[in-house]
Amino acid sequence: MKKIYMLLIAALTMSIMAACSNEDENTTEQDDQRPIPVETTQATEGNLIINRHVVGRAVPSKTTPIMVIQPGEVDELNVDNGDTVEEDEQIAIVNARTGKQTLKAPTAGTIIQLDKAEGDLVATDSPFAVIANLDELTIQLSVTASVRDLIEKETTYDAVVDNGTYEAAVTSIGIMPNDQGLYPVELKMQNEDRSILPGMVVTVNVPEKRVDHTILVPTAAIVEETDGAFVYIVSDGRVTKTKVDIADVQSDQTAIESGVKAGDEIVVNGQLSLQDKSEVNVVKEGASS
Repeated sequence: MKKIYMLLIAALTMSIMAACSNEDENTTEQDDQRPIPVETTQATEGNLIINRHVVGRAVPSKTTPIMVIQPGEVDELNVDNGDTVEEDEQIAIVNARTGKQTLKAPTAGTIIQLDKAEGDLVATDSPFAVIANLDELTIQLSVTASVRDLIEKETTYDAVVDNGTYEAAVTSIGIMPNDQGLYPVELKMQNEDRSILPGMVVTVNVPEKRVDHTILVPTAAIVEETDGAFVYIVSDGRVTKTKVDIADVQSDQTAIESGVKAGDEIVVNGQLSLQDKSEVNVVKEGASS
């Protein structure tokens, strides 16, 4: 009798385990059939410009020194670095052997390079301070000969400072290299709101190559595999894994020679979970920029 009970218990246990196994398989199968969430965008037709990014610094386009006529001691100081002054505005009073001399601003602008305080001695061989014109800045670049050949005088290029994009026009292209073998290039950039400070890093985008009348997709949409590059095109809730021929790449955009046409809905996020004919749920759709 005891053996019969044991056999019944074992049979019951195996039945429960088999049922659980079938349930798990059904659940897994259902999970596999669930649409995969993806983000998409549309392929567009346009021109791809390949830029060379050249880094330089912004400096004031014009500086004017404030000089003392005779050496002496600072008796009164009326400004500080960063102050904006008007022409003929009083800057300081200096006690000299011949009496007091009043220092005035020779031009309007912003005070920079002021390192004196009341009671300090001042000499005639260096500026008391400098007035800078910050409404217009000069971008100073040092470039290789190959990049120099890409730059044209009086041409305007995009200049990026702290994620802001400005227009900068080339005013000077050097013909003699410096000690490092680099050629000096200068551009002028307006700064009327004075949001850009002297010394800030500026990246100038110089077009190096252009692919005209091509199909553009975000570079994030490209899936690289051993047998080539692919994108996933969405149609009627499913994707088609499509091989593409790449013409060129510019960071966030890729030019496609074949495999995609303008208006195709391309997966840009979530494609690593996909395979050909996967069912998808588009959770975010946008236009390619």
